[in-house]
Amino acid sequence: MLQPKFNWETAERVDAKYTFMNQGDLVFVNCNFKGYNKETDARYALSENEILLEVRDEAKNKVHRFCKTLFHPIDCKESSV
Repeated sequence: MLQPKFNWETAERVDAKYTFMNQGDLVFVNCNFKGYNKETDARYALSENEILLEVRDEAKNKVHRFCKTLFHPIDCKESSV
């Protein structure tokens, strides 16, 4: 079966699955992606308090999307998250 060529603009967007991990003063985000090429299958943008990550799933013609905004600095010791 012939698969259509992947297109970033027309591919369906789905929410990426992720978990946050608190390691002392640092917060890590672990995204559940497998089998992608970090050079060609991911695009991202970072700013002072925002992160946007998109990873393409060419086999399913989908883009797994993660977009979060932090309005205040996180104090890990005081956070309930």
